[in-house]
Amino acid sequence: MQYNTLVAGLVLAGALVAPARAQDIPTLDEIVVTATRIPQSRGEVLADVRVLDREAIASAGQASLAELLQSQPGIEIISNGGPGQPGSLMLGGYSGSHTLVLLDGFRIGSATLGLTPLEQLVPAGFERVEVMRGAGSHLYGSDAMGGVLQLFSPRGEGAPRLHAAAGLGDFGTKRFDAGMGGGEERLSFSLDAGRLLSDGYDATNAKVPFGAHNPDKDGFRNDHVLLRAGIALAADHQLDLVGYHTRGWSDYDDSAGPHDTRSDTTEEVLGLTLRSRLSDTWDSLLRAGRTTDDASFYTSFGNTDYHTDQYQYAWQNDWRLGASRIQASLERLEQSVSGSVAYTTRDRDNTGLVLSGQTRQGDHALELTWRHDHNSQFDDRDTGALGYAWLGLPGWRVSARIASAFKAPSFNDLYYPNDGFAQGNPNLDPEQAFSREVALDGALGGGALRVACHDDRVTDLILWQFDAGLALFTPGNVNDARLTGCGISYARAVAGWKGRAGFDWQRARDDATGNDLPWRAPRRLTLAMNRDFGDWELGGEVTAVDARYNDAANTERLSGYTLVTLGAAYQLAPEWRIEGRLANALDQDYEQVRGYNTPERNLFVGIRYQTR
Repeated sequence: MQYNTLVAGLVLAGALVAPARAQDIPTLDEIVVTATRIPQSRGEVLADVRVLDREAIASAGQASLAELLQSQPGIEIISNGGPGQPGSLMLGGYSGSHTLVLLDGFRIGSATLGLTPLEQLVPAGFERVEVMRGAGSHLYGSDAMGGVLQLFSPRGEGAPRLHAAAGLGDFGTKRFDAGMGGGEERLSFSLDAGRLLSDGYDATNAKVPFGAHNPDKDGFRNDHVLLRAGIALAADHQLDLVGYHTRGWSDYDDSAGPHDTRSDTTEEVLGLTLRSRLSDTWDSLLRAGRTTDDASFYTSFGNTDYHTDQYQYAWQNDWRLGASRIQASLERLEQSVSGSVAYTTRDRDNTGLVLSGQTRQGDHALELTWRHDHNSQFDDRDTGALGYAWLGLPGWRVSARIASAFKAPSFNDLYYPNDGFAQGNPNLDPEQAFSREVALDGALGGGALRVACHDDRVTDLILWQFDAGLALFTPGNVNDARLTGCGISYARAVAGWKGRAGFDWQRARDDATGNDLPWRAPRRLTLAMNRDFGDWELGGEVTAVDARYNDAANTERLSGYTLVTLGAAYQLAPEWRIEGRLANALDQDYEQVRGYNTPERNLFVGIRYQTR
């Protein structure tokens, strides 16, 4: 890491103490879902899962989902500009397209681009966010090659309670959010709706490729609604409905001219889940739903629109047999695309079968999973995972896991029509990965420690490049890569302070050239602390990122940077709370992608109401 960046981070760690809170100290008893598709304690699963709880989300002010996640250990975020601009979540050196995004078990995103627009997913209203790092195709199929991000809607409980929030900030930022939730023995509901607006700032600068810089403000607006309703059909049968709608309008630059270039993106989820306890040892889950992605682009070169429909069905069964668990799942995914682009193929489907088992015998735990996918485009694909853990020391666990994974090409990769500039390649194979990881988890000095290392081999990576014979840009399975890294994180409460620290080292290397893959920081430091002082809460966080490359040839180097966020909150009354968040407090001038600006120091102040 650049010396001054690392030193700045370490010095500030001792001086600063967060809106993206340190949260409760994670333990092996904390319940997570994404690692095995069922609620289990950390001590029962081998995958690394990071959690953002409801209070961390509610106190985030105007922060986007990407901004919340970038302060977490082991998670890298890159953004092409300001509010509403495209962003990617990178886990363990994998690209953003290698992370599957779910909402209550339903996959969301674009099948044309093969990405989920994280910039449009405003975190307000969600109960929690889980990020599972590492191969997940053995559980979830394609797209989970590098990990899984899952958003959870809240389940209403108790007497109906109202919540509301409003705030103002720099860049002309305004946030409004309100909702209600409650539940009794048979019925429950939760509803949240809000709007986020920002005048923004110039998304690009003179270094952006192809002379696309337009010196103007690039604003953003997002409207969102999240609904969950449940009914107990009988004592052991619970039916839940989830509905989600988010629509974002973003200005961006595509040329030097004064054209009003903008995008209009909508994500929707509508799904039903039936959970049944069929016996003391048998749980069953039936899930059916539809998700859509609509994206329209109004550019100086013309207008285009893309539409993705995903129909999803699942039947999952879990059996508890003493100290062992067995799971069998059958899934169906039907994808179709439409819009202004004349794809040569518009539909594909995938059927997946998952068989998994877990057992603990004394101090030894074993986890085995196999998945078979039959896809209408690439036929059959098998993935699996094998994990082992030793728990011979109270409060400690040593574990190891191997896993295989894959990612199917997107519709753009396969079927994009010849437009005189680019063309898809229907002969592409899925990208593949084989992962090995070891980890140590345990209690140390009153806190929670995790040390983990991974070594991933990735083959058949898809790269778009210019084909001289066709005189077009076209994709091919041309690259292999090796992704290695280690991370250490520690969380502890001391004298009323809750704190956490994380340090990650990684090397993401192209096998053919030996060069680093673009935008992956070889070293990264994250720190956070917060404490209550009666009616006051003070906190802060530090994220220090090493220098990295902007291009595959490793000729464009992006400087390292240190971001500091400070926060304060005051409990005006039992139901009222005022909060302030100062982001980029040191006013760092930095880039995550060459030619794209990032926010200067900015302040947001808001007020929250919650019925007690």
